[in-house]
Amino acid sequence: METVARAMAAGRSRVGPRRPHLVWALVGVMAAAGLGLGSLLLSSSGGGAGPLTGALHVQLPWWLLAVAFYLAGSRAVHLQFQREAHSFTLSEIPLVVGLFLAAPGEVILASVLGSGAALIIHRRPSPVKLAFNLSLYLLGSAVAVSLFRLTAGVASPLAPSTWLAALLAVAVSTVIGLAAVNAAIWLVQGRSDRRRLALAVRFGLAVALTNSCLALIAVTLAQAAPSAPWLLIVPLVLVGIAWLSYRAHIGEREQRDSLQLLYGTTRILHGGTELEAAIVALLRDARRTFRAEFAELTLFTAEGHREGLRTTLGPDDRTEVMAAVRLAPGTDDLRLRAVRDRASFLAPVLSGQEARSDGIGGAPVRDAMVAPLVGERSLIGTFVMANRQGALGTFRPAELQLFETLANHAGVALENGRLGRSLKDLSELKDQLRHQALHDSLTGLGNRDLFTERLAAALDRHGHEGPSPAVVFIDLDDFKAVNDSLGHAGGDQLLRASASAISHGLRPSDLAVRIAGDEFAVLVEDGRDMGSVIRIAERIIEAIARPVEIDGRWITASASVGIAGTRGRAQSAAELMRDADVAMYAAKSRGKSRFAVFDPSMTAELSERQQLRDELSGAISRSELSLHYQPITDLRTGQMLGLEALLRWQHPTRGELAPAAFLPLAEESGLIVPIGRWVLHEACRQAQAWRADRDRPLTVSVNVSIGQLLQPDFVEDVAGILSGAGLPPDALILEFSEAQVMIEDATIASRLRELKRSGVSLAIDGFGNGFSSLRYLGRFPVDIIKIARPLVATMGRTPQDARIAEAIVALGHSLRLQVVAEGIEDPSQLERVRSMDCDRAQGFFLARPLDAAGIGRLLGVGGVGARGGAASVASVAA
Repeated sequence: METVARAMAAGRSRVGPRRPHLVWALVGVMAAAGLGLGSLLLSSSGGGAGPLTGALHVQLPWWLLAVAFYLAGSRAVHLQFQREAHSFTLSEIPLVVGLFLAAPGEVILASVLGSGAALIIHRRPSPVKLAFNLSLYLLGSAVAVSLFRLTAGVASPLAPSTWLAALLAVAVSTVIGLAAVNAAIWLVQGRSDRRRLALAVRFGLAVALTNSCLALIAVTLAQAAPSAPWLLIVPLVLVGIAWLSYRAHIGEREQRDSLQLLYGTTRILHGGTELEAAIVALLRDARRTFRAEFAELTLFTAEGHREGLRTTLGPDDRTEVMAAVRLAPGTDDLRLRAVRDRASFLAPVLSGQEARSDGIGGAPVRDAMVAPLVGERSLIGTFVMANRQGALGTFRPAELQLFETLANHAGVALENGRLGRSLKDLSELKDQLRHQALHDSLTGLGNRDLFTERLAAALDRHGHEGPSPAVVFIDLDDFKAVNDSLGHAGGDQLLRASASAISHGLRPSDLAVRIAGDEFAVLVEDGRDMGSVIRIAERIIEAIARPVEIDGRWITASASVGIAGTRGRAQSAAELMRDADVAMYAAKSRGKSRFAVFDPSMTAELSERQQLRDELSGAISRSELSLHYQPITDLRTGQMLGLEALLRWQHPTRGELAPAAFLPLAEESGLIVPIGRWVLHEACRQAQAWRADRDRPLTVSVNVSIGQLLQPDFVEDVAGILSGAGLPPDALILEFSEAQVMIEDATIASRLRELKRSGVSLAIDGFGNGFSSLRYLGRFPVDIIKIARPLVATMGRTPQDARIAEAIVALGHSLRLQVVAEGIEDPSQLERVRSMDCDRAQGFFLARPLDAAGIGRLLGVGGVGARGGAASVASVAA
């Protein structure tokens, strides 16, 4: 029973115990059960003798029985069946003899001491394995003795019922032992193989019952004819002859397998098979012959014997073909030893709790055979067989000789190149793999690794009086929102278009790469003239800003660019990239489509920006956010028709912050969604309070970001906020920037139509600022367009801008849209937009944004007039 259990455990164990504390707990349970059974047995039997002791007038002393257990357990017989190795001993023979001829307690004692001594002397197990097996011997022998005493009864010692009792006791003890081993495997590995357990039970019971029958023959002869036991010599001699014959058969079969392996290697490597298929076939045959869990072959592709292509088989049917690797100390010590010594060697199982750092196929190496692949002219690779399977221990010296012969044969055949693809082709394959490893598959540009490599080389040349390099770092603005609206496929198209735009503005010596996501970089190897680097950045910004067509829709993108040079001192590649990244964030904080050249002060600015972002995340819970409201005036009647809600942040140390200071941070971090929900809720609540108190049909306008609009539950959220505040839907105007609706995405269009059906009014903010498209005005259910502030500010100075403003008003009216002029700051602008027949206006000349209390006082005196509005507001605010 003991060795069959060892076979099962060896067949399954691939690594040492990963959870030894659980195995120790199992050891404690088994030891307690064995001691409990033993104590119960001694108390009930009083330490009586075996059933035949009285008949033969002899009782076996415990020490002689312990010697028998030691001899039975010291040598194991191994049977190999396909990939499964099974081992057995004759330990059931002394056990059955002890059941009949020894006292119960002495049988248990002899089993533990004799079998334990054989285990310690011949196998040298780790402490946890020694404790597990000793507790297994204790429990197994206690179960066997107890069950035998219970079932044998008072029948004749050699009655058939007594034989059956002995056989039953041994069978149950065997099954319990195998179940304990399976439980230990499950605790260590977290899984259990029922097929292997069933096979082990069948084989174990066959061996155990066979040994038990031999012991029963011995004790039967001892009772029937005390002088006849010597006749057992004949069957024992026959068993010995059979065992020797089996060993000879195994040796002959192993020799035949060795010859077949070498012949098969010749056929595989000298045939017309492609290199990958040939190596996989070679590894499969070798793995089967040596009964290894893993087989691996690495072919070197560089002179230093560190870089190569590795093919691995195992565990089970897993295969990895021609993976690019680089040998490194720690994880490849065994392979590096083969490279250094140019000799094959065995790596045996380490004793105790030691573990190797080497890995293969994602698993640790328990034991291995390692050989260099040496051709006629050079070292071309390494060959590894790892983790011997079955119960045959580890790889043997005779197997290493065969493995070395196989490696030498394979090395010469591979070097001579008698394959569909020779080793020269590996250089081309290596170049292809290197190109793939250093380039972005989506855009075709280089990647971060290539950029870092080239930048480090440029800095090294700069250190030897070469030109100073510069880095241009590019980040697409609002790419997440575009990607969310267009989907990943559309986002990928935009990335490819941006990559093309970046590349077209460069000189042949410059390198463009995609760093990650929507981040790109350009290496300017000669960046001594910062003016030329700035012009590159300007060309990139301009090229990215050109509208691109994606799936039939025109998309306008923008980018923020950071520039960093060497600044006259030695810098690493990482430092220069970090400086460019910091400059990019500084540019982004100043608005879109901008660039910035790195200055050391920007580092503190970026740190401050990060701190501000962290503080913003708790601004709502700390009640630091508030709303100001700017009146919107009817230019015909001079009446206040509505209010636009404008967010303010009352920072505890910086004072009141305008939206431009923190909303970009909110959009970058995703905080815009909870902040936008708070703004909607507060604006609707306050608007309804004014409407109820003043009985005025005021509207409230709230700016909404595309991040909010793309939230799946945004429409339902707006409806819930309106319902909770008691505000009619037609009293709410949601404003979207022109750039957001320019995306022309189906999701955005659908979401806007849902909002329109709910009764909410929709406005386009900043119309005429940038690449305006008239198409979306007909596609989207817009109610209001707001003329952009810059256009209003310049229409008095440039006739062209005035004509554009007039065209916008006429266009809006032709589409039955309300037109609002933003940014009215002086009387001339007010008169000009009134003369254009603009419907509404807002701006500092009419009324500055006020808090809720100020708006309440303003409503109390009749609102804002179209003439002299500034004075009346000033008097109210005072």
